[in-house]
Amino acid sequence: MKNFQPSANGLIWTNSAKSPYQNRSSKSERGLSLLELVVVLAIGAMIVLALTQVLLMGVRSLAVQESSVHAIDTESFALQSMAANIRLAGFGMGDDVLAVKPASILLDLAQLSWQSVADDASVAMYLSDSSAKTSYANTTDGASDQLTIIYRAPQTMWDCEGKLALGARRVRLASGEMADVAGQVVIERYFVEQAPSLSAQNATQNAQDSARTLNLRCDSARFVPERIERDGVRDVERSSSYLNAIIDAQAKTKQANRIYGLGVESEIVASGVEGFWVELGVQLADGVRFVSADEYRALAGGYWAQARQADGAQNAAGDFSDDFSDDLNDNSPPPIVSVRLALISRAPLSLPSGQQAQTVFEVFGKRKTIADDAPNHKRTLHQTHITLRNALAD
Repeated sequence: MKNFQPSANGLIWTNSAKSPYQNRSSKSERGLSLLELVVVLAIGAMIVLALTQVLLMGVRSLAVQESSVHAIDTESFALQSMAANIRLAGFGMGDDVLAVKPASILLDLAQLSWQSVADDASVAMYLSDSSAKTSYANTTDGASDQLTIIYRAPQTMWDCEGKLALGARRVRLASGEMADVAGQVVIERYFVEQAPSLSAQNATQNAQDSARTLNLRCDSARFVPERIERDGVRDVERSSSYLNAIIDAQAKTKQANRIYGLGVESEIVASGVEGFWVELGVQLADGVRFVSADEYRALAGGYWAQARQADGAQNAAGDFSDDFSDDLNDNSPPPIVSVRLALISRAPLSLPSGQQAQTVFEVFGKRKTIADDAPNHKRTLHQTHITLRNALAD
C-alpha cells in the first residue's frame, strides 16, 4: 500500500507493503524429514554393498588368476625343465665311470666308490631316498622324496643350478697327450626345502611362515674321470672370456674323480610346493613295476654290500679292483627304465573366507593329506612320467 507519512521536511511517500522475499524460510533450511533420511541411508547402503561385491569379485578373480598362472608355471616350466634333465640320466655312464649299477639314479655310496668325496656320511644324505630327512612336505607324514641323477653332459650346457657343464671336447691330459673326452659328469639332486625367514623382525612369525613355505630345489655337482691339464673348449672360436675363465679354473684346480659342489648351494626349481614324490620304473621279468627308492634297495638285495666286499680289505677303504664288476653281474639289480614324479603346488594367494582348499590327494595310489596348520591356498597336483632313454647303460 502506498501512502504519505509526515516528517520534519514535509510529507514523504512510503510503501507499507512487505516484500515477498523478506523473512521467508526456504525448504532447504528446514532439513530432511525422517522418511527422507531413511531413504538416503538405504540407497547409500545399497551402493556400498554393490561396491563391496565388485571388490570381492575382483579379489576372487585375482586369486583364481594367480592360482592358474602358478599352476601353469609349475607345469610348463618347473616339471618340463626337470624332465629334460632327468631324461639325460645314465647318458655316457659306462663301467669306466661308476663302480656299480644302476648307472642313472644314485642310491648307494658303492656307486661312487671310484670317486673321492669329503665325507661319506654327508654324501649319503644326498642320495635318492623315500621320505628323506633332508626333504620336507606340508603333509601329515611331513616328508618328501629325494631324487639324485647322474649323467655325462652330451654337449656344453647349463645344469639345473645354472652352472656350466662342458660337453664332449678335445683336451690335453696331464700326461701331455691330446685326447677326445666325453662331457663332464653331472650329479643333480632334487629335493624340497623350507624357505628362509624374510627378515629378522618378528622372528617367531617368520619362522612359522617359513616352516609352511616350501620350495622344490636342485643341487648340482660334477666331476671328470680324466686328469685334464688344459681344456680344448677354451680355444674354440665362439668361446667368451667368461667361459674361458671357468674352463681354465676347472682344468687347473679340479682333480680327476673328485666330486665338487654337492650340498654347497642350490637353486629353486618351483616355489610354493606342498610336497614332492618319486617312483622308479623297474624292468622285471613280468613287466615294468613302479617302486620307491627304499623298495628298489630291497629289490637290489645285498648287491651293493657284496660290491664293497668284492675285493676284501681294499673294499673296506672304498677301493675296488678293475674286474670286480664281472663278479657281480649275475646279482645286479634290475634296470631303472623310467621315473614318475608327483608335485603338489600351492598358489601364492589365500582363498577368500568361506572357500576351503583341497587337502586330500591321491599320489601313486596312496593318500596324501595336507597338514591342518597349512595355509588355505588353492593347490594343484602335477604328475609326469619320464622314460630314461639311456636305461640300457644299466
